[in-house]
Amino acid sequence: MENLLKKVREYIREKFKGVYEFGGGHGYRYFHALRVMRSVERYASSSKVDLTALRLACLLHDIGKLVKEDGELRYEEDEERHAKIGQRLLWRCLESSEQMKS
Repeated sequence: MENLLKKVREYIREKFKGVYEFGGGHGYRYFHALRVMRSVERYASSSKVDLTALRLACLLHDIGKLVKEDGELRYEEDEERHAKIGQRLLWRCLESSEQMKS
């Protein structure tokens, strides 16, 4: 599962690195995802949750805000749409991780 986490982290970094966000610059969302992940790790370390799954959720939480338009990726706020996309990707990651264990 750690290998999957590494792959997702690289995927997120690649996807967000070219996206400019006003007030945040290039790659802001990637670093935001890392900050969210570190914050959650501090609180979750004392609980019995699957920390790797939680890390994946943190990394993927904003991926649905990327929209490809005219060949360029841009950032768009659409709370309902982006949450559903992030959730679908998280489930796929977790399913593939379970399949790798079998």
